[in-house]
Amino acid sequence: MRNLLLIILFVVSALSLKAQKQEIPVYREVIVVTKEQTLKFQIKVLKQTISAKSDLTYYWYSADKVHSSEGSYDGYLLDGYYRVFGLSGQLISQGSFEKGIKTGEWRTWYDSGVLKELAQHKDGKLHGEQKIYNDKGELVENYIYSGDTKRDLIAEAADAKKQKEAKAVANAEKEKLKEEQKKSKEATETKEPKKKFSFKSLFKKKEKKANDSVQPSKSK
Repeated sequence: MRNLLLIILFVVSALSLKAQKQEIPVYREVIVVTKEQTLKFQIKVLKQTISAKSDLTYYWYSADKVHSSEGSYDGYLLDGYYRVFGLSGQLISQGSFEKGIKTGEWRTWYDSGVLKELAQHKDGKLHGEQKIYNDKGELVENYIYSGDTKRDLIAEAADAKKQKEAKAVANAEKEKLKEEQKKSKEATETKEPKKKFSFKSLFKKKEKKANDSVQPSKSK
């Protein structure tokens, strides 16, 4: 009985350790140095293969290089943080990967340190807001992604501004026309004044008419 209990405990312990090993991912930090930049990133050593989706771009490590391809991979998938540094050590690019595809917030900078791009990713695709700046730090492009929909916020703002300006011009023209019509009416009234109605003149006309009717006829 005692031996049976020991065997059961041994089997349970072995299964528990096996499960823990499967749940804990194995990460490895990789540093790749080229003539122009230094890459620091993580890869996850996966025993099982992942079914790649044809509409996604995968980033993977092989032969001391980072590769990218659509719908496939042939090496260790990047998984975790990703940073690229310039020759002087300045940060050029920063983001995260999950099973070889981009996720979360990604930033890139010019060599001067000015922010070049800020973009959000979800499931390997742009999702949310994307901002692109020139080397002076001025916003030149601004988009919102949602699924297959892409909105150009700068273009929308420009259209809204044009509509506002067009409305203001139309209102100004309308007010100008009203003012011209008012002036034209006033000028006409000044040129041809209306005759004022007078009860006194009316009575005089009636009285004259009555006198004319009662005058005797001249005898021959």
